[in-house]
Amino acid sequence: MNAIITIIRKEILDTIRDKRTLIFMVVMPLLLFPLIFTFVGKFATKQQKENERSVVSVAVQNPGRSNMLVNALQSDSLINVKEVPATEETDSMVRKNKVDLAVLFPNGFTDSLARGKSTNVKLYYRSTENWKMYRIQGIVNQFESGIVQSRIEKLGITPGYIHPVQLQPVDKAENKEKFGQTIGGLIPYLFILFCFLGCMYPAIDLFAGEKERGTIETLFTLPVTRFQILTGKLVVVAISGLSSALLAMIGLFISFRTASMLPSDLISSIHSILNARVIILVVCMMVPFSLFIASVLVIFSTYARNYKEAQSSISPMTILVILPAIAGIMPGIKYSFITALVPVLNITLATKEIISGTASMILYGMTLISLLVLSFLGIWLSLRWFLKENVIMRI
Repeated sequence: MNAIITIIRKEILDTIRDKRTLIFMVVMPLLLFPLIFTFVGKFATKQQKENERSVVSVAVQNPGRSNMLVNALQSDSLINVKEVPATEETDSMVRKNKVDLAVLFPNGFTDSLARGKSTNVKLYYRSTENWKMYRIQGIVNQFESGIVQSRIEKLGITPGYIHPVQLQPVDKAENKEKFGQTIGGLIPYLFILFCFLGCMYPAIDLFAGEKERGTIETLFTLPVTRFQILTGKLVVVAISGLSSALLAMIGLFISFRTASMLPSDLISSIHSILNARVIILVVCMMVPFSLFIASVLVIFSTYARNYKEAQSSISPMTILVILPAIAGIMPGIKYSFITALVPVLNITLATKEIISGTASMILYGMTLISLLVLSFLGIWLSLRWFLKENVIMRI
């Protein structure tokens, strides 16, 4: 045991000295989320304010057919109405960026309104700038509400006569349930990704890097077994991945604490969600998962001749880790007896349920057992692989 501890200490020192490992294991997960929340939040707030102050140009064709609606548009100081002749192709004006929007009134528009009928008004816009369309929609909706109200008054009836049944939805789901189902799947996805990245570079450096530097042969001359060497290195790789995932969790928590653009009720819900129970349950899954990822990466890194070859063979594995995590975010994928046994997917689904407060301890137990089995299987395979002389001495 003393030999394993000595190897762990030695490999941790070597890992800390590697700048690339520190960047991917410490700097990125700890600072990435606060930076994203800060810059994206400021950019989104600035962009929203600019949109609110921006003047939208609207081409109106056949304006005389609806003077009332055109007047409603012109009354807004942030809308610049341009009357165009009937021969002008308003859709091409929008497409060529001559105007932001174009409104085309049909023949008999005013007469249809006077007779109590409905009519269609074409609105040309670009879907890449939906906020401009929404501004016009708001004015049109107000105009329509006024017409509806005047029609009801002329008929001498009440609004309840037209809408006799008013459905009043009452949402009984707690904020943490809604939070867990909406973005709860994104949190484990990020943890899984950072766990993989945190394991990747130490695994490459401690095995393929040692082979490239020619120091692994020297390590075999020491009075320790290959099992002890592998155990020490594997533990360091797993600790690196787990530390990266935990630092990502800390960085995310700091982001939520300092995010000024989030609603206060959402921030309070996040604080109630990120409690000791949630953190312990998530960490209990990440420990065997990091051991499993570490053992798989050790197998590839041990077989590689050098650092570059190991990096090129391990990097595509990121897709294999990301795809099941993305599947857990998709709607319709439920946490069941089957999905609880699927690697990576089970972590995503279990974390969603844990955050929502609706996790089944039976399914969680199945997930934990499956991850433990995978980790022991990965460790056993990596040991078998590490004991092969033709693999270790492959140059």
